[in-house]
Amino acid sequence: MKIAALLASALVATVVQASQVTIKYCLIDGPCANVLAEPGECTDLEYDGPLESIQNNAACKLFEYPGCGGRVKSVTRGAHDIRELKGKIVASFECSEPGLPRNLAPVVQAAEVTIKYCFNHDTCFNAFVEPGECTELKPPGPLSSIQSTANCELFTYRHCAGRSIPVKRGATELNPTFVSTIRCSEPGFWRNQRPMRGF
Repeated sequence: MKIAALLASALVATVVQASQVTIKYCLIDGPCANVLAEPGECTDLEYDGPLESIQNNAACKLFEYPGCGGRVKSVTRGAHDIRELKGKIVASFECSEPGLPRNLAPVVQAAEVTIKYCFNHDTCFNAFVEPGECTELKPPGPLSSIQSTANCELFTYRHCAGRSIPVKRGATELNPTFVSTIRCSEPGFWRNQRPMRGF
């Protein structure tokens, strides 16, 4: 019984706060660069020309991610001969190290969502948001309403300078400026399954 309890507690202990991953990528006959990223985040690797190698400091797989503008392609740790990757790629992670969550979101093509938000119930604005992207809404004062054109939940997003609270369709009394991310359940939308933790 004691052994079973210890094993159970050890399993629970592995589900902890996500950690940043350092990605190092090198150009063929060129410089190397480092970028910090979090599992499940879209991370641009900005370079001109084909890559010679890419690696990260954790037990993770890297992926190009269509929801962030890339193709779906697995990039394993320490990968070489990935010269077909051009310009820039965006990375998502599937991690197996303790402390790093597995990114289990299905990889489907993202679609833009139109957000309509109103100030004083009569002056309204539209914004186009991609699931997982940071989008700043700039009404001239407190919002009177906000809604989206899709079956999505909107969130303010502390990682992008907002508070991490849910924003329901038709929500009222929000701060003048906030940024949103989206969790969608309609087919064709990338389902953002990241836990709503401290960003």
